[in-house]
Amino acid sequence: MFGRARMSVLALAGWIVVASMVVVGAQAKNPHVGTWKLNVAKSTSSGPVAKSRLVTISEAGKALMIKVDEVAGDGSASNWSFTTEDGKEVPVTGTPRMDTAVSTLKGSSARHTVYKKGGKTVLEVDSVVSADGKTMTTTAKGLDAAGKPMTSKSVYEKQ
Repeated sequence: MFGRARMSVLALAGWIVVASMVVVGAQAKNPHVGTWKLNVAKSTSSGPVAKSRLVTISEAGKALMIKVDEVAGDGSASNWSFTTEDGKEVPVTGTPRMDTAVSTLKGSSARHTVYKKGGKTVLEVDSVVSADGKTMTTTAKGLDAAGKPMTSKSVYEKQ
């Protein structure tokens, strides 16, 4: 009898380890988190494509901190950022183009972000991280810095 009880305890311990691994796997890191570098050659825009852009996304509890460092097609540099929680309108700092953003999770690897200036939508961006987590593609539509309609597709590589 002692042998059977010992085997049952070992079997139970094994199941606890497996169950723990499943729970840890289910709590996987947000695929958007990381540093993303714009691949200019693979990106397109109805206006000038940025010369460079580095997007850094980090977790802060339930929020995501987004920091963008870019050199626009005209050579002007900007650094802007915001910290967002899913579905909440938050301030954007460092750019005159927009003053708020609302970012919403759309599945495990996709987000939709609406940027506004003075309460009016100026840009909508959909971002999707590839299954392997190495590429993020964004599609955007809205107004450029001059207020003219624009669309773009930007491809980023995880650094």
